[in-house]
Amino acid sequence: MRRRIPFHSNAVWPPPFIVFLFVLTYGIFYGGMWLILYCSGARSDLDTESMLGTSFVILGAVSFALFRLTRFHPAFHPRYAAWLRSSPWTWNRPLPLGPILLVWQDVFVIAVLAGVAWCVHATAAFVPITFGLSYLIGLNIAMAVTRTWLPCLLMAFLWPALFLTQDKDFPTGCIVAGLVIVAWAGTRFSLRTFPWSRNELESMRDSAPNLAKSLASAEIRLPGSEKSVWAQVSNLGWPFNALSPKAKYYSIPRLASISLSLLLGWWVYCVTVAFESSIVPAAILFFAIFAAFIRLVLYCNGLRTPFNIWGRLATGRLIIPGFDRVFVTPLTAIGIAIAGGVVISHFDPSSPAIGAGLLALILYILLEGGPTMREWRLTGSHEHRPPTLREINRRAFRSG
Repeated sequence: MRRRIPFHSNAVWPPPFIVFLFVLTYGIFYGGMWLILYCSGARSDLDTESMLGTSFVILGAVSFALFRLTRFHPAFHPRYAAWLRSSPWTWNRPLPLGPILLVWQDVFVIAVLAGVAWCVHATAAFVPITFGLSYLIGLNIAMAVTRTWLPCLLMAFLWPALFLTQDKDFPTGCIVAGLVIVAWAGTRFSLRTFPWSRNELESMRDSAPNLAKSLASAEIRLPGSEKSVWAQVSNLGWPFNALSPKAKYYSIPRLASISLSLLLGWWVYCVTVAFESSIVPAAILFFAIFAAFIRLVLYCNGLRTPFNIWGRLATGRLIIPGFDRVFVTPLTAIGIAIAGGVVISHFDPSSPAIGAGLLALILYILLEGGPTMREWRLTGSHEHRPPTLREINRRAFRSG
């Protein structure tokens, strides 16, 4: 006899130990509060009790959302994903451990939590809202982990729009419906593109043609078990590490730079409008200096200038074009932040669109400005800095 309502998986239910721990914590807290009030002769405050009960059920809803995502999504389980690669599973079949998308059993658990919230005079509507937001944010993060970029960016652009429609029910409902549709389609598409990460042997085939392995060895090993060229030479020590073949240096694509810059500007604009505030020039300058510093750290990590300050003064070579070009893009971004702050101060200091656009422009310059990481590492006029004693000990500890 077929079931009319499919029972997807026993694992969808919260683990009994977690349920027992939640009930025990809840009982101890309320029992302790009742004992304190009874011994002190004070009366119970209904508002305080409602607030504490709401906090507990919200914590339970968030915990259940995290459990649903981390328990069943292969993106958060490397061993589960590796086992799926070696199995005959395909994207159009149910996942072995359980479904990622919500099923009727999840609705039942949320209904029970909402009932508990109602019994303790808490706001029951907070339970499905908190669970839904936590679940959608987790799916958005999973899309970023699985490199499903288009739906991931669509959700990232939809999230801040909720700040603009917080007092309007119909636009908020439309945005939430859009988030649900994009999350559902993006999750389905990410499963269709599984496996998400290729075998390191396959990914290094172009850069390491002499890495010979038998066909049988390549076939029977699980993906990820082969070591790349960098993994094989990582224990050679300095300076052989610096001179050995490296993995490819990947630059940020222009489309990604544009998307991230627009995303930053859109988030800043929505948050600024929602809180009815303005972007001060000091905040823009601080962001530019901080982002420029991060770029310099990433570019100059393990490298140093061929002439220090005293060497440049002694030789008269105050500027070394082959090395100092790494400072051009950060200084340009800082200069634009200063000029933009002057413009904002003189014309319209309260306009959120101008400040958000200026922040987006600064981020785009830092992401897209030259030189690229590959060009800088391979052709820059720099020296490889020898590791310190602390770094040597740390590497030896890791290798051991």
